[in-house]
Amino acid sequence: MILCTIKLSVSRDNKGEVLRLLRPLVDPTQSFSGCADCHLAIDAKDEHLIYFAMSWSNRQDLERYICSDYFLAVLTAMDLCNKPPQVCFQNVSGIQGMEYIRKVRRIIPIMSRKFTVRSLTASLST
Repeated sequence: MILCTIKLSVSRDNKGEVLRLLRPLVDPTQSFSGCADCHLAIDAKDEHLIYFAMSWSNRQDLERYICSDYFLAVLTAMDLCNKPPQVCFQNVSGIQGMEYIRKVRRIIPIMSRKFTVRSLTASLST
């Protein structure tokens, strides 16, 4: 799996244009052969930071996407940044989910086994 994250720093004037370029790409990118997921997000602390993130099953499909017309819109959005965009490609050798949390919680006895996601959420909301 290859994770691609593009962090765009945009001015107030260009934010709307960058979002108009990237929003329509999410669904077609997810439908692109080899794309496992695609997300567009605005940073919770800084509304001028926009993230375009994708997960790819293999390098060949990612490279086909980079050479596609879809990615031209990403490049155009990158040109509108007020700082150089940060682009990161990460090769992931394995992915784990809840089974990893269960495994770790069995190994580390310091943590209380009475904690569940619900009890943790309830304690945080009070």
